[in-house]
Amino acid sequence: MQALLIGYSDSSFNSLRSNLINLSEDCSMELVHNIRLNIKKIRALLDALDYRDNSSNYILIMKKVNSLFARLGYLRDAQVQVSLLEFYRERVGEEVDDIIDNINKRKKKINSNLKKKIRKLNPFDITLLNQRFDETIECLDNENLEEKFQRKVEQGFNQVIELISDSTDEDVLHRIRILLKELTFNLSIMKKAKVKTKYNSTFSVLLNSIHKKLGNWHDLFVFLSLINEIDDCCGRAINLLQIVESDKGLIHQEIVEDLKKLRGIKPKKTKRGDI
Repeated sequence: MQALLIGYSDSSFNSLRSNLINLSEDCSMELVHNIRLNIKKIRALLDALDYRDNSSNYILIMKKVNSLFARLGYLRDAQVQVSLLEFYRERVGEEVDDIIDNINKRKKKINSNLKKKIRKLNPFDITLLNQRFDETIECLDNENLEEKFQRKVEQGFNQVIELISDSTDEDVLHRIRILLKELTFNLSIMKKAKVKTKYNSTFSVLLNSIHKKLGNWHDLFVFLSLINEIDDCCGRAINLLQIVESDKGLIHQEIVEDLKKLRGIKPKKTKRGDI
């Protein structure tokens, strides 16, 4: 398992380093998504293994990574919002034009701040972090590694189940979304490292479906907040607000039904070596 986990670690860090180099020239929606995904995978790996490094250099590198992640989040939100506005244009017409102009102006400021963050993060910093983390993995035996991941996944699943109810409100959905994201990454790492788990493919398919719907729901949640902020009670986006609110409500209902199915799943222990 050690070798497979180091391979997963190296792949994640190498992909991040490569994408960061490309980011200076390309801020496409796909690249922004990929870099944020790289960072999320690395965070999940560090967290699952309880990685600790109190050196000033490590703290500084992670501060730069987290700052870049936040700025990329702002850009990603703006990109998704423009994409959603173009989608809703067919249903509300020119009502979206002023909002698109407003978001594009915000994107220019975000891009300017993003370039500053990129310059501060040297690709060599990522290489150094990768090396230190691999050394930590090498110091752990396979049984210890498996126990760490099993415990992390079990805790995450139980936390999600405890939050599920027949009337799951928006605050709870936000908490479940964060927990499911972490659970999904940990299960993905376990699969790559060929760690045995009692969560079968049926569970994974349902989990990934809920995770995707929660992402779509969250995008509409952020989208509505932005429209309200830009429109500022002027009433120019009434139709748009009503349609988006209705779409968000439908996704919310689907998620609640899927969460009930998830709550009804009783994972069974598999034989050693099963995945």
